[in-house]
Amino acid sequence: MLGMFLIIVSLCIIVFHGGLFTGWRVFHRKGDNVRNENEKIPYNKIGRLKNKPIRIGRLDTILLLSGLYLSVLSVLITI
Repeated sequence: MLGMFLIIVSLCIIVFHGGLFTGWRVFHRKGDNVRNENEKIPYNKIGRLKNKPIRIGRLDTILLLSGLYLSVLSVLITI
């Protein structure tokens, strides 16, 4: 269980660094008159951020390897 959790956390970190959330707009409540002038992100900036290569850091690698190790260890123990 812990191994799967570590793998999921590391994959979420990798996806977050990959720019998945780039270009999302902030939704305002009905009747909210406060708007940011820079609410829209230019499309060329979004494209530049989304097309970056995937970055896998040291923490991501450690979490992936330890999660894989714990998952394989749990399968071997149950056999």
